[in-house]
Amino acid sequence: MRIPMTTRKPDKLSTERLRLCPLGPEDGARFFPVLKDADLYTCIPEEPPVSWQALRQKLMRYCAGPPPSVLEEWFNWGVFCAKRPIGTLQATIHVPMGSAEIAYLLGTAFRKCGLASEAVFAMTEWLFIRCAVKLRRSGRRYQARGAPPADPAK
Repeated sequence: MRIPMTTRKPDKLSTERLRLCPLGPEDGARFFPVLKDADLYTCIPEEPPVSWQALRQKLMRYCAGPPPSVLEEWFNWGVFCAKRPIGTLQATIHVPMGSAEIAYLLGTAFRKCGLASEAVFAMTEWLFIRCAVKLRRSGRRYQARGAPPADPAK
């Protein structure tokens, strides 16, 4: 049985210090200075964009969403602090399971000050309320990066 996909778009979200806005191809030039830093990619299987045009192409693929045969929804936000782009958030909803996987990428200058936690909390709250998903941690992905495996009891 095929589960129909929706065309939901992410809402704009705000926290005390941050603004999360739907991310689109037009944001490539604005986010390139933050996302080109090779240090951001030391723990993820991805290379930094080589130009703002390459980032724009990547964002176009993200905004197109998954292929019709894949039962997922993709949501992408740009993260701003004091109107300055500082990173991105992503959520992939696995429709049949009602779960989501999340990812974030914040510029190195914005680490260790709680901004990632603040942004992820706003996004997960939106996922719970608007998309009725349960979040789970992928043990395989964490193990690949050297972290302990997910506790299946949680």
